[in-house]
Amino acid sequence: MIHPTAIVDKGARLGKNVRIGPFAIVGSNVEIGDNTVVESSALIKENVKIGKNNHIYSFAVIGVKSQDLKDDGTTAGVEIGDDNQIREFVTIHRSTNDEVATKIGSGNLIMSYVHLAHDCIVGDGVVIANSGNIAGHVEIGDHVVVGGQCGVSQFVKIGAYAFIGGNSGITKDVPPYTKGAGFPYKVKSLNQVGLERKGLSKEAIKGIKDIFKSFYYSKITFTEAKNIYEQKREQLSPEQLTFLDFALKSSKGLSR
Repeated sequence: MIHPTAIVDKGARLGKNVRIGPFAIVGSNVEIGDNTVVESSALIKENVKIGKNNHIYSFAVIGVKSQDLKDDGTTAGVEIGDDNQIREFVTIHRSTNDEVATKIGSGNLIMSYVHLAHDCIVGDGVVIANSGNIAGHVEIGDHVVVGGQCGVSQFVKIGAYAFIGGNSGITKDVPPYTKGAGFPYKVKSLNQVGLERKGLSKEAIKGIKDIFKSFYYSKITFTEAKNIYEQKREQLSPEQLTFLDFALKSSKGLSR
C-alpha cells in the first residue's frame, strides 16, 4: 500500500505487501523486499536495496551522499538485509565507491538518531542504541551491542559479541567477546552474560576466557600473545581462532 501523499520513483521495485507511509520518498533504483514498512516522512534515495520484513520509521534517511569530501558520486549505494528495525531519524549514508555498498545485515535494531557513515559494514543481530555516531569504514561484527551516545572513529573494527558501554569513545579495534566502556574506551572483561545468552557452551566460553587472559591479564605484550597462540593454531577452538585472527588482522591496534 502506497499512501497518496508518498512519492515513489517509477524506477523503484517494491515487493509484496510493502507499505509506504504519508510523505515518504522512495528514489530511483531502489528495491524494497516483501512486507517491509516505510513510515511517514522517511527518505530512501537512489541505489538502495532493502530486504524483507524491515521496519523503517519516520524521518529515517537512507542512501544520501556521504559527508566524505572525496565522494565523487560513483557509488554502490546501500544494502540492507531482512528483519531490521531502523528507528526515527537514523541516517545511513551511501558508500564512496562503485564496488562495495554500505552494508547492514539482518535482525538488527538501529535506534533513534544513530548515524552510520559511508562504507560501514554491520553484521547480524546488532543493537546500536540511541545517538550512536559510527564514522566511515567501520566494521561491526555479529551480535554486537553498542551503548547510547557512543562515538566510533573511522576504520575501527568491533568484533562479534562485543558489548560497548554507553558514552564511550572508540579509536582502536575492540576484540570479539569483550566488554568495556570509557572515553577513551578500555576493555574491562569478557562479555560473559552476553555469551551465555547467545547459547555458547561452557567449553567455548572457557576457551575464550583463556585467550582473553593471555592478552589482557598476563605480563606479556599483545605481540607476544599473538606469537604464542599463532604457534599452536591447530590446537585452538573456533572461538579462540576468531579472537586470534581478529588480533592478527587489526590495523588500528587493539583497545587496551
